[in-house]
Amino acid sequence: MNTVPHRKTDLGAKAPTPAGHDVRFIAHVIDTAAIVLLLLAGLVVGLFLGNVIGRYSQTLGAVVVLLPPFLMHPWYYIWAARKSGATPGKRALGLSVVRVSGRPIGPGTLSLRYGGYLLSALTLGLGHLVVLARRDRRALHDHVAGTVVMQARPLSRSARAGWGLGAVVALAAFIAAGLWSKQKFDQFAGASNQAATKGNLNSLVSAISIYYGEHEGVYPSTLDTGPSSAFSRYLDRIPPVMATHAGIGKGTDESPSGTEVCYSTDENITAMGRGWRYNPKTGHIYVNSAATDARGVPYSTYGY
Repeated sequence: MNTVPHRKTDLGAKAPTPAGHDVRFIAHVIDTAAIVLLLLAGLVVGLFLGNVIGRYSQTLGAVVVLLPPFLMHPWYYIWAARKSGATPGKRALGLSVVRVSGRPIGPGTLSLRYGGYLLSALTLGLGHLVVLARRDRRALHDHVAGTVVMQARPLSRSARAGWGLGAVVALAAFIAAGLWSKQKFDQFAGASNQAATKGNLNSLVSAISIYYGEHEGVYPSTLDTGPSSAFSRYLDRIPPVMATHAGIGKGTDESPSGTEVCYSTDENITAMGRGWRYNPKTGHIYVNSAATDARGVPYSTYGY
């Protein structure tokens, strides 16, 4: 039978009864809202650090962008729940996660339970719906870790109704905030990439100017940074154009992103190119694209 053994805990107290479906759902809504806020905060931090590091290594920069939000999720479900065995959302509803025997759980069990969460995600949430078919109300992650969610602290009917109404309001606000955040995130990402592009442009201009000063007023004929190139003494690699925004996705035909260098004495840029355009006669360098940034300014004006 799918029942929870009413064993005695170490203190001789009878184990609490399994939590109801409604309070578990409300707790899940609270936890989801909290984790999304943490993920957004981690993504903002990752974007900032990734843009800085991306000037030196695009691969490492991409890893740094994803690392903070990637770590936030397990931190919330394992580290933040380590003391009581319950996430903040569950604690707010008086819930506790214990072993089937009623004994407390530790970080190891929480880690197993987190692995069960990931399995539930792979089943498109079906692992969570198992609670509806079982009297002990144990989900897939509970079976993986040998745990059960208990109502450790009584919750009055009025308190349950209040939390339920709050969860509905929070869910609606969460959806609205998500749509707003998506728009703001696109704007922030576009502005960050444009700032990084201008910083990379300054690095190129500085290297060209130093070369010019050390070669008696002659600009480099090529910006090749290979080991046999004279210009490699001034720049170890060509930094990328990173300018993209919501209207110009990375990898699309209109995106100017890239490290390519187009050599031309024509400084009138009218095409949707990629990378940089360099004039070896004047030493001028530009973003090689007639596309516009998030403010409507042509990328071709990013240059000297």
